[in-house]
Amino acid sequence: MKRYPITVAVAVLALGAGTLFAAARSLLQADIPNAFTVAGDNLPAGRYQVALEEGAGENVLSLRNDATGKKVLVECVTRLARRDADQAELVFDKVGEQLYLSEIHLLDSDGYLLAGAPKQHTHVRLKVAK
Repeated sequence: MKRYPITVAVAVLALGAGTLFAAARSLLQADIPNAFTVAGDNLPAGRYQVALEEGAGENVLSLRNDATGKKVLVECVTRLARRDADQAELVFDKVGEQLYLSEIHLLDSDGYLLAGAPKQHTHVRLKVAK
């Protein structure tokens, strides 16, 4: 009988560790050469890891800056149809000199539409290496 609580504790710890490691599924890595805004956060230029946050609800992405470790959660507005392209791509809405991350297009998968610029804008496309 004394081993039962220890067995339960070990099982709970093992399940918790598995949940921690499965919390995000990497989608792509991108070197973004300019500062930009996403989900109301202003982020500096740099290398970012984009991941699907599987435990945070459907269609929630994270962008993590490799240099600072800062992670921003972004809820996508809708999924975008799969494209026939040979490179992943990030699309930014541009208003004046300000860039807003608005679309993430992946290889061999649906893409993501994010809440972009709050007013009339043009687009800037950034190809992401394979």
